Amino acid sequence: ITVKSNIVYVTNVNMSLSAATMEVGETLQLSATSYPLNATNRSLNWTTENYSVASVSAGGVVTARGAGKVKIWARATDGSGAGDYCVVTVNEPVKVTSIELSETEKVMDIGEEVTLTARILPDDANNKSVTWTSSNTSVATVAGGVVRAVSPGSCDIVCTSSDGSNISATCSITVNEPAQYWLSVVLPNGMF
Repeated sequence: ITVKSNIVYVTNVNMSLSAATMEVGETLQLSATSYPLNATNRSLNWTTENYSVASVSAGGVVTARGAGKVKIWARATDGSGAGDYCVVTVNEPVKVTSIELSETEKVMDIGEEVTLTARILPDDANNKSVTWTSSNTSVATVAGGVVRAVSPGSCDIVCTSSDGSNISATCSITVNEPAQYWLSVVLPNGMF
């Protein structure tokens, strides 16, 4: 008696991308197709050769974890050994190294406003967003770089990078006492 198997094995797996470049923290959806299309079991198993560089989910979603290069594999689960891979290169994001403010010292009057601008270096930093804070909001407030003098005194306006590098720059603000004027009035009866 000869028993013939009706199982059709996967002979080839075709990955959607052969290579990809990512930044740490980014995700990428990979897809792969197993052939022939009439294979009995066309399901795939996703694996990474180095989890510390990139991980991959059961659905082919790659998460960049650390700088380096790694192969992400999609292999047939039918025992045929067929598979294909994508070479993923993960780069560390370019962090902010310094912030230059348009002014580092400013003397203001109550009610006056001044707009500070920040130059983020290096120019190719991935995340150039910053946060603005005032060391004493009763003296001066800041929103989006716009400083408003509130009351006499001094404080620091601090611009801090948002990319985790903790780089900051400071502008020292001095708010003047309002000018005082003395007024003398002579009343009709001759009194001051």
